[in-house]
Amino acid sequence: MPAPEPCREHGIGSATFYKLRARYGGMDASMMSNMKALEDGNRRLKRMFTDLSRQADLLREVPEKMTPLPTVRQGITT
Repeated sequence: MPAPEPCREHGIGSATFYKLRARYGGMDASMMSNMKALEDGNRRLKRMFTDLSRQADLLREVPEKMTPLPTVRQGITT
């Protein structure tokens, strides 16, 4: 079947078809599901890294913005 026919049927461009064929062409269903799981895990890890980087940046800024607390002498009762 020529490439333009399935592209028309599914409403995708021929460039997209060839890109997908190059990426997934030799894979069976189990390989595709494995790849999908790896991509999902990678996406999750990237999101975690971004969140942790933001937290680290905020924690670095905190000492700069804090005013020193007054010191409390211990052992003195009133």
